[in-house]
Amino acid sequence: MAKIFLLFFSFLTLAANAQTAHDSLTIDSVYPPKAEYKFRYQQIIVPSSMLLIGYLGVKNGWLHQVNREVRSAFRHHWNTESADNYLQYLPLVCDYGLSAIGVKAKHNYGDRTIALATSYLSLAIITNGLKFAVDAPRPSGSATNSFPSGHTATAFMGAEIIRQEYKDTSPLYGIAAYTFAAGIGYARIYNDRHWFTDVLAGAGTGIVSARIGYWLLPYTRKIFKKRKSTALILPFYGNSQGGITCAMLLP
Repeated sequence: MAKIFLLFFSFLTLAANAQTAHDSLTIDSVYPPKAEYKFRYQQIIVPSSMLLIGYLGVKNGWLHQVNREVRSAFRHHWNTESADNYLQYLPLVCDYGLSAIGVKAKHNYGDRTIALATSYLSLAIITNGLKFAVDAPRPSGSATNSFPSGHTATAFMGAEIIRQEYKDTSPLYGIAAYTFAAGIGYARIYNDRHWFTDVLAGAGTGIVSARIGYWLLPYTRKIFKKRKSTALILPFYGNSQGGITCAMLLP
């Protein structure tokens, strides 16, 4: 199991480094300021590959055998009463917390809240749409909404937002956030809630959702400022269900 743990963390940390390296080579050296808001296909190569491999895990016999072997390695370690229901939101909290203690972020609180709201809306649409369309059974057989992992998607969305906001200050913030998000994915397998490929797809979904929030920020910012709207986003958990509450005050 230690080998699986190290392989899992190494792959996802590599994904974080790949995202950071790509931005430093393209945005800073080639593209003008604010180019991070523009869609470029290079930005989705890593997360879309993770999503594709995750989907193949549902359909492909060889990859599903890998899923079963990973599940077997955790057979004596399942614990359905876990903290990952709460901890999936920690990267989102840290996004605001870091700037509250003086770490310089790229955007102000208002723009970050708008980007977060758009990202989470995108994540909800993509994740729930895939869960409904694919209808994959969970490892435990308790439900048929295993693909992709929503907890992992939420954690990686928060990690990508932290990476975007603080990469100019230090890439270590993004790497630390991605490592923590990988831990959430690990916990979902550990607790027999998801297959390995569900978690991989969840990670890709979270990254893409966060990027959508920033791609659309120039437009969503205008909408909010024009209407002088305010928004409040809070995570919640109760009755074995979790999520984020978004309250908007419109004129």
